[in-house]
Amino acid sequence: MDNVPFGVLLLDIQLKLLGANKAYKDFFDPATEFAPGTPVCALLPGADECGITALLRRALARGRAVRVKSFRYDGFAKGVTYWNGSAIPVRLFADAGPHDAVAMVVLEVTDEILAREQLASFAVLAERRAAETEIEKTKLNAVIEAVPVPLVVVREDRRIGAFNSAAARLYDSLGIGSLLEKGALAGEVCACLMACDPDGQPLTADRLPLMRSLQGEVCADVVIRVHPNPLRRATLRIDSAPLMDASGRITGAVAALNDITEQICAREQIEENYEREHAIAVKLQETFLAYELPQMDGFEYEQVFHVAKDACMVGGDFCDIFRVGEGQFAIVMADVAGKGLKSAVYTAMTKYILRAYALEQSDPCLTLARLNDALSACTPSELFVTLAYGILDTGRRAFTYANAGHEHPLLLRVGSETVHRLEVTGRALALVEGSTYTSHEVELAPGDVLVLYTDGITDAGWGADRLGQDRLMDMLKACGGGPLVDLVSTILLSAQDYAGGVLADDAALLAIRAL
Repeated sequence: MDNVPFGVLLLDIQLKLLGANKAYKDFFDPATEFAPGTPVCALLPGADECGITALLRRALARGRAVRVKSFRYDGFAKGVTYWNGSAIPVRLFADAGPHDAVAMVVLEVTDEILAREQLASFAVLAERRAAETEIEKTKLNAVIEAVPVPLVVVREDRRIGAFNSAAARLYDSLGIGSLLEKGALAGEVCACLMACDPDGQPLTADRLPLMRSLQGEVCADVVIRVHPNPLRRATLRIDSAPLMDASGRITGAVAALNDITEQICAREQIEENYEREHAIAVKLQETFLAYELPQMDGFEYEQVFHVAKDACMVGGDFCDIFRVGEGQFAIVMADVAGKGLKSAVYTAMTKYILRAYALEQSDPCLTLARLNDALSACTPSELFVTLAYGILDTGRRAFTYANAGHEHPLLLRVGSETVHRLEVTGRALALVEGSTYTSHEVELAPGDVLVLYTDGITDAGWGADRLGQDRLMDMLKACGGGPLVDLVSTILLSAQDYAGGVLADDAALLAIRAL
């Protein structure tokens, strides 16, 4: 009993304890004293109320095993468990006559992973017990039947040695249940599956997991497609392992099969829906990424936008420059929370609502207040936007800005070689309706460089080791006097270095220099 990896409780006809194996003690309640003669109600609190006692007595009365599936039991301190099992009447002292004991064999099915773990234990058990007595074979068959996944055992002569009812139901569903018989040639049964690999390449019987395991190979999570008839196609996931005797000789193989057709179909449908959503999101992203920006007299600029490592997920970063008056240009750097189609929709919405308001009234503090109220009224509660927005007056060489919770824009003063942070002037957009914003103005002398960016730049890295704003300011001091294209390239490459070569988030960067 101690070699069986399933819980076994042996009771006399009075339902008093004769013995319990270690697996039963460890799983159900290691702290319980399993003294011989203990009534089942003391071993399993509430056994009468939940039907365990009646189940055991029914097995003794009928003289055959009584099985239960997905049985709920909440009598232990550790909480509710579910298990499959059998109550099996046995004869301990004679080959004939009335049964004088009952064995309760249980398998916990709360976690499906347990079935895989017990498959390996079963393989060891099967090869060690193959040559032993008929009683032990009967116990082994009971264990096979109790496993909730379809199991098929093949002998070394390539004939089917055993299978459980779950396997019979699976083969019936494939339309070849009549072929699954003890003693049938496994190769002929496998050939009827008309199996192929996930790419559609046909598989001969010898390449199937069960037959490979007869050659000593352990196969895990092998996916095959079968079409035993024109009306039935299915996808199976198979785990198989060889069975060996004490000397290490292969005496057979065991396979666990799972029909994952519905899961595959659901996954394919999800992927199809995602591709459709992604295509829409990409089209939206093309409308809000700034590819063609206006020229500004007396100023030059360079911008860069770099997608994250998961390029298939459209992000919410965007940069924009547009004319709002004679010699006046709106400068925008924003980050909309989230990824995918939803983020793309609200990113496009943010960009064009901002443009509309800015063309009516370009004052940054008034524009952001109006934009905040508009987004608060039409966006979900979990969405918010950080955004830096300013008006560059090329005639006065002045930049008037407001910052709604966004990363601090940086201003390099060339004459003094100092970098100033342009402060946040209000909370992020779409968080609180009625939020107000203040604006500040800075003058730009020839050679001064203004840098706006998203957090994909400063957050690049891992844990505490990130690029950060201080290093960004150092790079601006070191490279701000050179060509802007070199400046933005240096910053982006540094961010990628800190991220280990691949950015985890989208990154946008805009550098503007007064000439």
